Amino acid sequence: MLAATRIVTVVSDTNENELLRRQLRELEARVARLEEQRVEWQRVEEQQLRAQQVGAAVPPPVAPQVVSPVAPVVESTSEPRPLPAMPPPIPDAVAPSGSHAKLPQRDRGPAETHRARAERESRDLEHFIGLAVLGRVGIAAVVLAAAYFGQLGWAQLGPAARAALVYVFGAALIALGTVLRRHVDQRYVALMWGGGVAVTYVAGVLAHLRYEVMPSWVAVVSLLLTAALGQFLAHRLRLEIFATVALGGAYLAPVLVGTPSPTPTAFFVLLLALHSWAAWTEHRWQWHSARMLAVIATLMSVAGWYSENDFVSPWSFLWHMQAVWLLIALPELVRAALRQPVAARRIWAVFGLGLVFCLASTCPSTMVEHSALVVGAVLLVAGAWFVTRSVLMGQCLARIPAFLLGFGVVRWWWANYEQPREHEWVLIVGLALVGLLQLGVRRWTQVGELGTAIAASLALFSLASTGASGPGLPLEGAPLAMVLPLLLLGFARQPIGQITGLLLSVATCLAAVLHASAPHVQGQELVAIALVGATAIATIGTWMSARREAILLGMVATGMHAILLLAWLHYCVRGEPVEPGVLPIPFWNVRFLALSVLVALVAFARSRLPQKLGEQRIVLGIVVLVASYVGGLLEVLDISANWTFGPRAASTTLYSLLFASGLLVAGFAKQLLGLRWTALALFVGVAVKVAAYDLSQAKTPVRVLVTGVLGAVLLVVAWGYARHKRVCSGDAAGGRVGDSADPNASADPSANLSANDGADNSADD
Repeated sequence: MLAATRIVTVVSDTNENELLRRQLRELEARVARLEEQRVEWQRVEEQQLRAQQVGAAVPPPVAPQVVSPVAPVVESTSEPRPLPAMPPPIPDAVAPSGSHAKLPQRDRGPAETHRARAERESRDLEHFIGLAVLGRVGIAAVVLAAAYFGQLGWAQLGPAARAALVYVFGAALIALGTVLRRHVDQRYVALMWGGGVAVTYVAGVLAHLRYEVMPSWVAVVSLLLTAALGQFLAHRLRLEIFATVALGGAYLAPVLVGTPSPTPTAFFVLLLALHSWAAWTEHRWQWHSARMLAVIATLMSVAGWYSENDFVSPWSFLWHMQAVWLLIALPELVRAALRQPVAARRIWAVFGLGLVFCLASTCPSTMVEHSALVVGAVLLVAGAWFVTRSVLMGQCLARIPAFLLGFGVVRWWWANYEQPREHEWVLIVGLALVGLLQLGVRRWTQVGELGTAIAASLALFSLASTGASGPGLPLEGAPLAMVLPLLLLGFARQPIGQITGLLLSVATCLAAVLHASAPHVQGQELVAIALVGATAIATIGTWMSARREAILLGMVATGMHAILLLAWLHYCVRGEPVEPGVLPIPFWNVRFLALSVLVALVAFARSRLPQKLGEQRIVLGIVVLVASYVGGLLEVLDISANWTFGPRAASTTLYSLLFASGLLVAGFAKQLLGLRWTALALFVGVAVKVAAYDLSQAKTPVRVLVTGVLGAVLLVVAWGYARHKRVCSGDAAGGRVGDSADPNASADPSANLSANDGADNSADD
């Protein structure tokens, strides 16, 4: 009984599973059909849209067959019922009634759309030509007629009456535009009002220049009132171009009429008042072109006034320059002070204007003593204050003293000493103080490296130009000149500042030593001191680059080492005479001692470089090898200068063999493959030299000596390589024998093989 019940249960479960599988297959088939129908509808719609664009008739789409959603599954343990062959359609997916499915109409038709667009463009062009172009030509003709009318020499009308008639005509145009404003296009009103303002402006010019019925100040007031009227009318029309032209007329008024004042104060006040109005319109109505015109016109007017008139006094020039710059930049300064956003280009424009105006006050004919230093200090304080509100504005304001303070110190030094070159240390001290000041306040100004670099550059320029200008800084003052660039190298935060400090330090050392006034040493000794000092600075730069992980600084320092060392070799190869030392030692001279110090410094710099800077280490290694070999060769050539050909050739050969042997020994001891290859190349070169040069003219004893020593050395080298290889093989073999005899040795042969390979590799290294 239990067995029969279990069989019935298994059969029932099997039927249920089969029903579920059939229903799942039907669901998958219906989903696939629905997806195909969706894709077909999308394709038909795209075809309809493309046909509308090209004007082609589209055949109506055939309504696709849609299936209904899946019927709910009824759980049953009885026999599965057959599923319907075709389910009822889904109501929402059935195609619309009618013979064809209709899609929404998007446009009336391509032909009609193109025709309407062409007609509209034609009307716009016609309207533009008839109103804008011809209207402006008509207004220009009217203004020209008014000017010609004012120049007529009628006997019935006097000059004042003719000027008054021109004023009346301008007022009539403005009144006519006001009357027609509600009935015509606004552009026509702009033409009438613009023409009236222009005619009124011409009337004021004629009244002063042609008829002389108005004094200059009355004419200026008339022109300014006309410009103000134009601004008012432009505001009524919200027309920026109208306001800009009117503002240009206001700036042109004092130029046409003239400024009889002997000082620029009144003229500058007028210019800045116009600029203030333009700045307000920019803030109130976003009239940017008017503000740009105001800035350009103000700068050109100020430059024009000073080009046509003499400088009143240095103090007048200083205060007028500062006032003009500050008032032009006042809107941006106020926004920055209120922590409101200011465009970066405007801030840089403030910096450029301030730099030009401040440096203009340091010219020889306009400079006030200590003015540049005072203004620079004030700008430093202002920059530190603005940094807390607008970082970029504060940094730009603090960058102006970077140029101003250095040039101010130079101008002050040059103007206060009759013989400036005799007191060059005063300039160096002043520039050093300027650089220290800017580095000291860098915490608050966020800048300072630029000012220090400029001060150091000015000091370097002064030292480099000493040779053509008389006595300069004594040799003992060279450390004083290098204080500022070394501080920049040590305390700069930006990589460009560090690199600039390194370059300025090296250049300042060379200039201060080579152009020193009445140095105690001359010739090779002076050049040696300069190059050793510069190389020591480059070594400091290499050490700092390794400590800070400054890759660019390390690359520049590496190049500087190579250049300085090769420069000393070039100087020595030129054939400068060598003065031997007190002791009777051939190598005891300035040339060899300086070379030894330079090589030691470069080798120390190479040892401080990290291993990852392989290219720089290779460059410094090559430079050290070349300098060491060439330096010793120069000494050998000097020693054998008076010998005959054979002994002299033999001396250089023996020196080369000794140098190559030393390299080979060092290569084996330090496990440096580069040194060993260099030694082998040098051995090959010596062999070629002996065969091609030494044996050509040397006598028999010398030939025996040279060939014998060469052969002996090469045999020793070959024995060394053979001995090195045999020792390595013997060690490896002994290790294998010992391992096999050792009862405690590992039974894994791979372990012994890896150990032997390690021994071989270490011996080869």
